[in-house]
Order: sequence, then C-alpha cells, then structure tokens
Amino acid sequence: MPITYNVHLYNQKAFLPFLEFYKSKYILFFFSENQRRTW
Repeated sequence: MPITYNVHLYNQKAFLPFLEFYKSKYILFFFSENQRRTW
C-alpha cells in the first residue's frame, strides 16, 4: 500500500508542472482566439 501511494504521489508531482504549463498555454490560446474574434 505505501509503495503504490508513493508512486501515485511521484506521478502527481511530475504531472503537476505539465498540467500547469498546458493550462496556461490553453488559456493563452483561448485569449488570443477571443481577441481575434472581437477585433
């Protein structure tokens, strides 16, 4: 049980920065698309 928990925690730690990067990129893309539509 503790081994699987450690693996899950490690995966979460490794996945979190990737998720943040993807989220920021998606928000930036959405914002630029929105601006292009309004202008």
